[in-house]
Amino acid sequence: MTTRREDGQIYLIAGATRSGKTAWMRRNLLQHERALIWDVEGEWSQLPNTYTVTSVSYLQELTQAATPGKQYHIAFVPGGNLKKQFDDFCRIAFNWGNKHDKTAVVVEELADVTPPGKAPDAWGIVLRRGCKRGMRVYGITNRPAESDKTIIAQAAHLIVFEQRRALDREYIAKELQIAVDQIPTKQLIYIHKNNLERTLKVDSITFPQEYAPPGVRRDYAGGACKRPPVVLE
Repeated sequence: MTTRREDGQIYLIAGATRSGKTAWMRRNLLQHERALIWDVEGEWSQLPNTYTVTSVSYLQELTQAATPGKQYHIAFVPGGNLKKQFDDFCRIAFNWGNKHDKTAVVVEELADVTPPGKAPDAWGIVLRRGCKRGMRVYGITNRPAESDKTIIAQAAHLIVFEQRRALDREYIAKELQIAVDQIPTKQLIYIHKNNLERTLKVDSITFPQEYAPPGVRRDYAGGACKRPPVVLE
């Protein structure tokens, strides 16, 4: 008998630069056993148990070799044709999520690789079909108006940090169905709209020691990729 997977969830995290988006994401990623991260700035290798990869072919190897029951976070640092590599990344992520329950997929700088319309190709598949496979999908963007609208429509959770431009505050306030003056204007304060429970709350974050740089594993340094063993045990 096949056991039904718990439904996944989609998060859209929006906010100005250094408003707290990545800090929120890092804190929440600790709960996930396995995660695949689109790491365009190469910032995620400071987290524990994170492998950083710069090759699509090696990314494919790692996801196929990963064994259940262990925490493996894989950060993919793209180069060259971003949109082509993003499509490959999303296809690999979907296949990994199809194989392993509760796989997390994190996409930084969403507006770089998606247009302000329908989600492109494989990313659209992740958004439309990933939840049925228990995937947790996190899209991170500075300006939601510049990113795809599929994630806004599909998101169970909207996490909104500081918005510095008046037009951006107006746009996101409309999506949240709240007054513009309720949108955060200070760092580390955010609004969480839960579309499943139909709730809206204001919260703030601190920087926990769980992901502080000292003593953590670093597989990516100085622009070089240090290959971990293909068989992950």
